[in-house]
Amino acid sequence: MNSSFSVYTFFFLFLIGSTLLVNTGCGSKQKVNATLPQQDISEEIGKNFNPEKAAKLNLELGLSYLEGHQPARGKKKLQRALELAPFLPEVHLAFGRYYESIDETDEAEKSYLKALKLNKNWAVSQNLYGAFLCRQAKYDKANRAFEIALQDKTYPESASILENAGLCALEAGKKNKAKAYFEKAVRQDIHRANSLLELAYMHYEEKNSSVAWQLYNQYLIVANQTPRSLYLGVKLARIFHYQDKEASYLLLLKNEYADSPEYKKL
Repeated sequence: MNSSFSVYTFFFLFLIGSTLLVNTGCGSKQKVNATLPQQDISEEIGKNFNPEKAAKLNLELGLSYLEGHQPARGKKKLQRALELAPFLPEVHLAFGRYYESIDETDEAEKSYLKALKLNKNWAVSQNLYGAFLCRQAKYDKANRAFEIALQDKTYPESASILENAGLCALEAGKKNKAKAYFEKAVRQDIHRANSLLELAYMHYEEKNSSVAWQLYNQYLIVANQTPRSLYLGVKLARIFHYQDKEASYLLLLKNEYADSPEYKKL
């Protein structure tokens, strides 16, 4: 699987977290805290108790435990969320993430399908289900899920769907299709790091070095260097005879990622 596509958990946390914040009507936007909480949630008690709100709080906490590699504690919170709001699609999406984290892919798919059954046209469910299918190498089914998600023109994060669809098409060996998805993603959101880097690679391979260099530098504005990005940086710097940049990228690759395949290639 493409390394960019495997960076999944934080994306899941951000996507679900953004949805929770929108649905609960919070005045300020923030990303879900991906670090482990210091203490458990104290659920509101009394006449103002809101089961759905409590379920979403337990859901966020459960996802944080999964991010912290504590699946047992995460499952406990997800089960509590399910008790409070069994018809909330986000809960079943989170269970899909949980089951996938412990390599129970059949149960994971059942959970994703439960979320879709509750709201089959919801872009978030289709997007995450598509990503799951791609990780199972079910590329055609994944693409159909992404295309359904893209039909929701009101969904504000459609660039994330396009990027996922592009990464999946790339994994399936369909470079032209992947390129089209990445280009659409960047047109909608110039901060899509994976799309920028993959497009830079594609233009480099097509000998469009100037375009590749522009895309690469835009990538550096929005994301940190990785072995894959540093490798491309070295290659492009050599083309343009940017010796200082080449030396800088090589040094960083050596110091931070000496065991990486990219450094060994160079």
